[in-house]
Amino acid sequence: MRAAAYPQGQVTVTPALPLVDDAADAIPDVDAALQRLADAAARAEAATDDAGAIVALKPLFEHIGWLHALAGSAARSLDADPFHLFGLTAMTSGPLQQLLFLSGPRASVTLGTLARTETPRAPATHSFVGNHSLLRLLSDRPLEGRLALLSRRSGQCRDRAIPILPNRIYAMDERRRILWIAPPQRQALFLRARIRRRPAPLVATYRLGESRPHALANGDDGLARSLALVAVLRALGAAPTMDMLRALLPRAHGAQRWQIMREMLALDTAAACINLDAMAARDSDPALRDAARRILDRLRRAEPCPA
Repeated sequence: MRAAAYPQGQVTVTPALPLVDDAADAIPDVDAALQRLADAAARAEAATDDAGAIVALKPLFEHIGWLHALAGSAARSLDADPFHLFGLTAMTSGPLQQLLFLSGPRASVTLGTLARTETPRAPATHSFVGNHSLLRLLSDRPLEGRLALLSRRSGQCRDRAIPILPNRIYAMDERRRILWIAPPQRQALFLRARIRRRPAPLVATYRLGESRPHALANGDDGLARSLALVAVLRALGAAPTMDMLRALLPRAHGAQRWQIMREMLALDTAAACINLDAMAARDSDPALRDAARRILDRLRRAEPCPA
């Protein structure tokens, strides 16, 4: 299927897709549907880049026979037992409810519903999470949305109205574009995928009209938990292993890398010198390179670091 640019190349949208797949694409049973999900997940996780992961997941959005098969099975199970529990993780955040079909280190696919809130208001801020996303609205009515953009020239955050049309696939690079959907008059159903970048980028929150973020956060939840564990171990008088700290370095951003390096130096200065040398020579942040060089100079004046 050939994708079309809308609007002005800022978000990629496919032409209209059928709500119900034709007989040639029908999924015969739940096992076949689950196998299609598993195959797509395996290809996405094995892809060498983000573009390959998107290609692996997009057929799940173009042909949703697998979803019809799972929905039919769920309906039959509920007919037989109204208290039947599904083996899927459910997530709720305000008016948004989602069922998690796929969840891996790189990619996730959810089926979600969005309900009406009492006072739906367009946001005054937007958070650019840095991932890739796919969205297909399965309900029959268009939704109102806003497309938030970071200007490549000025860096300014701005947004504008955009219709979210049924049965089209919206593909978004969330480093510079975010799609906000207004809570609808009646519940809306959609399919969504998220392809995470590695290392996880910083989540930057901008106020409309501003060109600098007013808040930054690390998008790597696992790293955040690991750093919290390091802090707890220190408070308890224990210490993480050097291998654990070294494994965290490639996933960290800026000040977090320096935080980890300080923990390494406190744990075993001599063993940490090889990483400190690498930081001084090759770190992407010039401030960290300079700080690492100054620490190395001080250490070598006191006692040479091992090669």
